[in-house]
This record gives sequence, structure tokens and C-alpha cells, in this order.
Amino acid sequence: LHAVRPSLAAPAEEEEEAALPLGAPSGDVGVELLQAMVVTALRRCVPPGTERVGLLFSGGLDSGLLAWLCSRGDLGASCSVTCYTVGFHFGERKLPEDLAAAEAAARCLGVEWRQHAVDLQET
Repeated sequence: LHAVRPSLAAPAEEEEEAALPLGAPSGDVGVELLQAMVVTALRRCVPPGTERVGLLFSGGLDSGLLAWLCSRGDLGASCSVTCYTVGFHFGERKLPEDLAAAEAAARCLGVEWRQHAVDLQET
């Protein structure tokens, strides 16, 4: 966890760091602590030795982080990860934007991706 500038557009001489909550770890210690907490929580759901993992996947930060951790071996051994995304549209023929974003994220992570588009006009 790092302190951040209140505005990315602020000139360097006007930059101020936003205060972290009292007692919050900062710098590399905070990042390492957060990573350890996420990996510990993930190991409760995906025991060591698990070979395949299915993950509901939006392509956002949370599901992307989980897919990345599973696929790169942070659980003791890398798992084969399949990400599943459901997108909704209303009578359009093109791929819904949420599915396109999830596909791009899965491709970037190098994990298998499966999708299902639901046409709300047909339900």
C-alpha cells in the first residue's frame, strides 16, 4: 500500500501524499503483507495440489488477480485455470463490452476463457 498523490495532474511542486489510515503499513511492507493475505485466503479455497481451477471472471482487478495467482504457481504449483464470463445484451449482434474486456484480460493472462452471452430480448 502506497501513499498516492491527491491528483495525478498536480504539478510536482504542489504534490502532497494522501495520508494512510493510522497504523497502516506502507511501502514494500504493505504490499508484501497484502500479497501474503490474498495468497493465504486463496489457499483456503484452492488447496495445494489442485490441478484445475474454474473462476467466475469479469476481467477486473479482483478476478484477474485470482486468475494470475492460480496460474503462476503462488499456491505451490500452477493450476490450469479456466475463466468463465457471462455477458448481457439487448438484441445486439456484437459481443457485449463486458465480454470483450474479459476476453482481453484472459488473453493477457494466458488463461483459458469461456463465455456465454445472454440476449435479454430473448428471455
